Amino acid sequence: MGYLAVLENIMMALQVVVLIFVIVFSAGLMKKAENGAFPAFFTFAMLSYLLSDLYIIIYTFLRPEDRMPFAADEIAECAALLLLIAGIEAISKEQRKTVSFGSLIFSLLFTSANIALWIVWSGEWVQDIVFGLPYFYLIYLLVAMLKRSGAMSETEMIATLMPCTVLFLLHVFQIFVTKPLLGSALDATCFALEIGVTEWFFWKTWQNLQNKEKESGERALYLSVTALLWTVLVCYMNGGVLYVAAVGVNTMTLPLMLAAVKRLPGDKKPEEMNPGEKKEQGES
Repeated sequence: MGYLAVLENIMMALQVVVLIFVIVFSAGLMKKAENGAFPAFFTFAMLSYLLSDLYIIIYTFLRPEDRMPFAADEIAECAALLLLIAGIEAISKEQRKTVSFGSLIFSLLFTSANIALWIVWSGEWVQDIVFGLPYFYLIYLLVAMLKRSGAMSETEMIATLMPCTVLFLLHVFQIFVTKPLLGSALDATCFALEIGVTEWFFWKTWQNLQNKEKESGERALYLSVTALLWTVLVCYMNGGVLYVAAVGVNTMTLPLMLAAVKRLPGDKKPEEMNPGEKKEQGES
């Protein structure tokens, strides 16, 4: 086993420890009815993420020289995304009465660009397209809710889109680069931009976590899940030492999401509802 495989396993093991911590505390929130439905979806999503990590660790230990095939880790990761989608659907149903076509178009273009790069790198058409579908819908939900909840302004979204576009062009250019030195310089440039966008999401999430407004917990959740999804994609975009570093950054999003889940207002108690809300709940 080479040093990179050892580093990867160490970082994955650290993420497993963090995930266990997050799952235990999230399960505690799940037991309290006033915390709403999201902690249950979040807990099982993190459990699926944990299973994905365990599979990667075991496979890397047993067969360090072989490329991982279509396997259980991808199924577990897909399950985690679907559970996060279900959770966001549950807490955002009041704000999703109409389709956001702008968010839909962006999600389609962004996901298609990523899938195209995955296919070029891996050559696995069916696998990359199938597993790109949950990304497509989760990105749509997140972009729509970031806008509707006020977590990000239109100007901030455009400012975030610019480095994403530059990154896509740089990664496309990398495909045709044959000189190792230029390739390494492009890798470092792309990683620096990716970390810059990650820090932006972290900072915005932290701002909302410090805000005492009731809506700030929901905004922090959308931002932290976006940070998780973004750092997963960053992991896919990098290899070697940069991949190990990306996994470390991805691990940092997990306690951030837990902090946001703890800030969610949850379901209203009957005495806090107005007559119209009580009637609607009784009909449902």
